[in-house]
Amino acid sequence: MLGLTRIVKKTSENHLQTNKLQQVLRSGSQLHNLLNNVILFVDLETQSVQTDKRIVPFQKLLTKIEDKYQNLAQKKGLLFETDICKELSKYYLSDSKYLYKIVDYLLENSLEHTDKGHIYLKVSLDHLNQYNEEVHRLNFEISDTSSIHQKGDADDFFNPFKKSL
Repeated sequence: MLGLTRIVKKTSENHLQTNKLQQVLRSGSQLHNLLNNVILFVDLETQSVQTDKRIVPFQKLLTKIEDKYQNLAQKKGLLFETDICKELSKYYLSDSKYLYKIVDYLLENSLEHTDKGHIYLKVSLDHLNQYNEEVHRLNFEISDTSSIHQKGDADDFFNPFKKSL
């Protein structure tokens, strides 16, 4: 459906029709993202996720996240700040796909609910819960100036089904 909409939009000379087709494409993309998030969280909740642990170039993953949200925040008139611990290793054993999806989901929610101010991502080593010299636990902290915290809706924030209704 979205492919056909893109084709029609490219060939349309009617400005009003082009705008409506762009709305269809945006809505379709948002629906696609929502369904992917629901599937991800159902998999995580039911523990049916098969992780694919590999050596991940961690700085590359963080740069991808930073670049994406720096751009999105700027378009919305927000400040996106990061505080990445200097002690982090260059590589970690992890499932980069799921790690990226979870951090992306949380930042996407911050972006969606923040109208002014900033979004802040902090990545640090968890020295209190470190397994040993070679195995580190990482903390990802995301904060923002959204109104969701003021409205008392924070309990529903991590409920993807209620959030999407």
